[in-house]
Amino acid sequence: MATEEAAQAQAEFDRQIEEYDQKCADHRRAWEASEYADYRQAVSEFEELLESERVKMDRIAYCGKVPVNVYGAAPGDWIVPVRGDQDRSLAVSSATPPFR
Repeated sequence: MATEEAAQAQAEFDRQIEEYDQKCADHRRAWEASEYADYRQAVSEFEELLESERVKMDRIAYCGKVPVNVYGAAPGDWIVPVRGDQDRSLAVSSATPPFR
């Protein structure tokens, strides 16, 4: 008798687990179709706005703390920021420190 009750209890537990898994899957599909879709749309709009603003900026190094790409520079060169035309920033490489 105890074996039959254990088998019935196990079957009931398995049924409840299946029901729970189905509810979780349904909830996830509903969430992905509503809130997650809205979130992904907002992230996409933010990334577009961020990129449109990022392309307006120049990168300059501050005491070698930020990696930059400078054409004509060699490893070990000093990179000196200088003012360019129309309020642009430029970088000039120098083999010797500019303060010597």
